[in-house]
Amino acid sequence: MKTKIFGIIAAALAAGAVSVGCTSSSGGSSGSGNTPAAAPMPAASSFTAGACRNAADHVIALGEISGRLQGKTDIPMADRSALATHQEAIRTMLPKVTDTKVKTPLQTLVTTVGWTRLRLDLQSYDPALLDAVAKADADTRAVCVR
Repeated sequence: MKTKIFGIIAAALAAGAVSVGCTSSSGGSSGSGNTPAAAPMPAASSFTAGACRNAADHVIALGEISGRLQGKTDIPMADRSALATHQEAIRTMLPKVTDTKVKTPLQTLVTTVGWTRLRLDLQSYDPALLDAVAKADADTRAVCVR
């Protein structure tokens, strides 16, 4: 069972690497311009019942963090910690999510946050990584908010 889970995680990380790599920018602190304009975050109560509602606070928080830090080249430690907290909360919910229309965007969100955190740790961060988080977050909200 653990081998299967690790295989799924490896595949998700590989897919995330490809999608993050495709959104890279020319660098700098002005952002990539590939992210849609930050829209106001919906209330948690507007998320559909079930897995979406359970993840709502974390999805909203990740959307706010990625929107606020868009284009920044220096991410404060408090925000790095918040990224980890919200990523882990969603990750622990994933095994219970049975609807693939909901599970897939949540997995993508977890993966893009993971790549962002890894690149921050490796001191090879690129602002396009948070653009990818913002896109994954918006995709999740598009599925979850009715």
